[in-house]
Amino acid sequence: MRRFTNLLKTTNAGENWFNVSSFFRIYLFLFFANEFIGWLGLSGGRILNTTNSGSTWNYQGIFNFFNNIEDIKFANSLAVGWAGTGARFKIFKTTNSGNTWGYQIDSSTSKNISFVDSLKGWTGYFGIANTTNGGGIITHINSYSNFIPEDYKLYQNYPNPFNSQTKISFEVKSNSFVKLIIYDIAGREINIWQSNGILLSGRHEFLFDAKGLSSGVYFYKLEARTQDGVVVFSKSKKMILSK
Repeated sequence: MRRFTNLLKTTNAGENWFNVSSFFRIYLFLFFANEFIGWLGLSGGRILNTTNSGSTWNYQGIFNFFNNIEDIKFANSLAVGWAGTGARFKIFKTTNSGNTWGYQIDSSTSKNISFVDSLKGWTGYFGIANTTNGGGIITHINSYSNFIPEDYKLYQNYPNPFNSQTKISFEVKSNSFVKLIIYDIAGREINIWQSNGILLSGRHEFLFDAKGLSSGVYFYKLEARTQDGVVVFSKSKKMILSK
């Protein structure tokens, strides 16, 4: 039996309420920037947006990480926003009012979010973390699960050399736990992306944003594991950042 979540609205300070929408997901967080524009966080990594006071909603984010969206905040401009999750405590960020969302950090303290502007903010769950640069680097991943590859494969990033942004593509033969790590020339971890739950088989494209990093040689490593934790694929490649 399907269970729907109803969204209610009031126009008289709560004396009366009426139903405006129903969702086949568990509602977790609601944020309205003004009378008309708002965002809704649902279970299963769903983010919805309305521009007409909740009469209609459009999907803006359907993340392939099985995250629950438990907090959404936008800066005053409504262009820059963040979504806090409750699974592996990832933060997603948008710079275009939610049309696209990128993965920003993997922290143990990223569920509840508060920002005073587009740069300065806090996030908390089992502790508090602070940022003064908007949370740092944003990365994006696009998935094409309608294509079933014959094997695991890691492609050379493109473009390479690159200035600020480059795309890293890889193929996953079967549903796997996947991790992609970026290293500098000294072997220090610069950025880590990992699937929160199983990443479906198919072709995936990871957009790496190197803003704030110095020119030089970097490495990226893809690792895939089975549900039992057995490593079935591990490979590294070199890329060059040239500003």
